[in-house]
Amino acid sequence: MTEYWVSQGNHWCDFCKIYISNNPATIRNHELGTRHKDNVTKRIADMRKEKAAKEKKQQEAARSLEQIEAKAIRSYKKDLASQDDKEPHAAPADYQGIELGAASGVDMTRHWTQHLTHLEYCKVRHDSRHSALFRDRKVIDEMRAANGD
Repeated sequence: MTEYWVSQGNHWCDFCKIYISNNPATIRNHELGTRHKDNVTKRIADMRKEKAAKEKKQQEAARSLEQIEAKAIRSYKKDLASQDDKEPHAAPADYQGIELGAASGVDMTRHWTQHLTHLEYCKVRHDSRHSALFRDRKVIDEMRAANGD
């Protein structure tokens, strides 16, 4: 068999965004150059900045979620206290022993939806001014069906 010529191709440098000859001497020479080293340093610094920004954003989201949870629990306790004055009733089982940070965001969304449904039910039972809005039990059933309960 006869031998035929094969091109070595090119090597792509991700840091410098250039093609160089695909042989060890050229690659080593490029990687030891100041432009390549500067580009590597710049890329690492950018990665650190992006990571710090991502962590800061996650911390802000967690902090705001905790604030929302705290407000929801305070609102629920306030509603229970105002309802206790009118007619005593027990809190739903889902709300027994809820503490800050005890539930994830998905759980708190479910709890908040149930809380709103419970408040609407309380309005049906207790609030004569707005009873016309919530009189029909179908409205509450439709809201539960829409929320997947």
